[in-house]
Parts: sequence; C-alpha cells; structure tokens
Amino acid sequence: MVAIQINPTIPDAVKRLIQGAVEDQFNDVHSMMMLPNCNFAATAILVNLISGMSTIFYGQDGGSGARFKNVLKDFYPWDLQPSNNAPREVVIECLYDTVRNPLAHSLGVQTQEAKGRRGQPTHVIVKKPSGKSFGYGKPGLPQDLLEQLERSLVPPGPTLTEKR
Repeated sequence: MVAIQINPTIPDAVKRLIQGAVEDQFNDVHSMMMLPNCNFAATAILVNLISGMSTIFYGQDGGSGARFKNVLKDFYPWDLQPSNNAPREVVIECLYDTVRNPLAHSLGVQTQEAKGRRGQPTHVIVKKPSGKSFGYGKPGLPQDLLEQLERSLVPPGPTLTEKR
C-alpha cells in the first residue's frame, strides 16, 4: 500500500486525523480493490470519507449536501482532469445525486416519492444501479497496478464524461 502524502505545512491535528482514521479507510479500499466485486462497497467508503471530511472542513450551519459538494469543489484535483471530463458542476451533482445519496440512503437505488396507500411503500425504484458502471463482475486489480495508480500524479481518465 502507498502511504498518503501529507503536506508538511498542515496542522499536526489534521496530520493525526489523516494518519489515523482516514488512512486506515483508504487502506481498506486498497485491499478491496484487489478483490472481485467489491466496487460498490469501496465506492461507498470513498463517498463516506468525503462526507466525513465535509463535517470537519466546513461549519455545521449548512446542509450536509452543500458541505459534500463544497469539499469536491474546493479540494478535488480539477486541474488534473483531462479535457473530455464533464464540467465540474455536472460531476459534483452526479457524484452527490447518483452515487453518494443512493449508496448512503437507499441501498444504491434511486427512488422517487410515490403516493402509497396506508401500509404501502411511499417510494418506488426509478433506477437500479448498473453493476457495469461500477465495474461489477470484473476481477480485482493486481497489487502492482493498484500501487501504480495510487502513485500516479495524473488520473487514469476522466471522472465523468457527458453523452452529447
């Protein structure tokens, strides 16, 4: 596993937080990426890390959605994205609305409110997650390739592209 590179100018309290809870969770994701079919769980951990960091980096006066989006807006490496990456605002909305919220609140499916009779569900599934979009069914990554991706200063491709 590749250790997280920590900027020496950040406060000691933040370094301890990263070296403790954050790095341990990234190590879990690292291990999961070598196994087949752990992509949903690994993705859930990553978006939970963003959510957790948003409660530390931003005041608690706004909503959790705004804080999540602000972490991505302020700290995501947008300048490293290739030119065919979707616009920043589209990526942020997609990660929040179609990845983070469904994984955190509705078993990974997108739902829509429906009028249910007494005792009936009040939400219906409008979109099931595509295992294909999460790489489901593929074998895990070999250790050397995973570490090469972790060390790389350039993303392996765009975060999200738009169909036109």
